Amino acid sequence: MKPILSLCLIFLWCSCHQASSGGEVPQIESDTSQRFPKPDSLSHFKETVFVPTLESRIPTGKTAIYTPTLLLSWDKLREALPDGISLFPDAPEELKLLNTTSSFKDALRKGEYEVTAGAEGGLLYAKSKFSKSLPYKIPFDSLVDFLQFNNTPVRAFGLLRYDYLIVDNFSINSYKDADHFVVTLQPADTTQEIIMAKGLSHFSNLSAGIKAVNAWLAAGKTEEHLYFDTRDELAIPVLRFNLATRYSSLEQQSILSKSTSFLLAEVSQRIALVMDENGTEVESEAVAAAAVDSMPPAPKKLYFDKPYLVMMKRKTVKEPYFVMWVNNSELMMK
Repeated sequence: MKPILSLCLIFLWCSCHQASSGGEVPQIESDTSQRFPKPDSLSHFKETVFVPTLESRIPTGKTAIYTPTLLLSWDKLREALPDGISLFPDAPEELKLLNTTSSFKDALRKGEYEVTAGAEGGLLYAKSKFSKSLPYKIPFDSLVDFLQFNNTPVRAFGLLRYDYLIVDNFSINSYKDADHFVVTLQPADTTQEIIMAKGLSHFSNLSAGIKAVNAWLAAGKTEEHLYFDTRDELAIPVLRFNLATRYSSLEQQSILSKSTSFLLAEVSQRIALVMDENGTEVESEAVAAAAVDSMPPAPKKLYFDKPYLVMMKRKTVKEPYFVMWVNNSELMMK
C-alpha cells in the first residue's frame, strides 16, 4: 500500500488593530471569532482563487491570494523525508512549481511562523501557521457611501480632508494619474510595509505583478510632488474574509522519496484577512516641501476603485508574505 502524505491546517491570520495608547502593538488573540468572519469555503466564492506559489497562473478575471504557508509546509515535509522529494515526469505543473520555487525563502523569519511535521496513524503530515497584526497608531477615516469599485458600492477607509496625524500613516511612491499610482501604508511595526499599486498592465502571475510594482517604485524616486497635499484624497476598500480550500489539483498526486512512492492525501489552506481603517500604519514622517512649479499640481485622487495589487513584507527583504491581486469586489465589505 502506498504511504500517504498530508499538508493541512495551513493558515494566514492577518489582523489589523489600532495600537494601544502605550505604543505597544497588540498581538493577535487566540480566539479570532470576533475579529474575523466565520470560516467559509473558497468554493462559495466564484471570483476568487488561492495560488500556492507566486509563479502560479492567475485565471483571467479572478482575484488571487497568496501566502507562503503551503510552501513552508512542503519544505518541512521535504526535510521530514530522509531522501527529500522528487516528482514523476508527468507531474502537473502546479506540483512542479511547489517543489522548485524559492520565492518564499526569506519572506518570514524563524519565530514568525510555526511549522511542524510528524506521523500519525500511517499518515505523514506537515502543518504551518503564521499570524500578523499590523495596526495603525491613528486610525484612518471610515468612508461610507463614498467609493465604488468597478461600479459596485463598497465600504472604504482613507482620508478626504487633510489631517497631519493620519497623513503620517502612508506615503505616495509613484503617481502618474488617477489610474496609475503606488501608495505604501506603514504599520506601527515600522519593520513592515504594505504596498498598494493601481493600474498595472495585465500579468499572468503574482511574481510578474510584483516585478512591475518594483519598477514603478524605482521610477518614482525621480518624480516630483510625491507628498499628500491638502486637496488630495485617499480611499481604500475594506477587505474582510476567512476562507479555506483544498487543492484538488494536487491531491491524489504521487511523489517520490528515493524508491518509495507517497500519495498526497490532503493539501489544504486557510487564509483570514481584515483590512480596514484601524489596521496598517505608516512610519511617522513629517513632509514639508514647496512646489517648484508656479501653478500647484492637480489634486491627486488616490481611489482604489479599479483592480489593484497589495503586498505585505518586511522592508529589508524582497519576498512578500502576503500578496493579493484584487480584481473584483467579491471579498469587499458592501
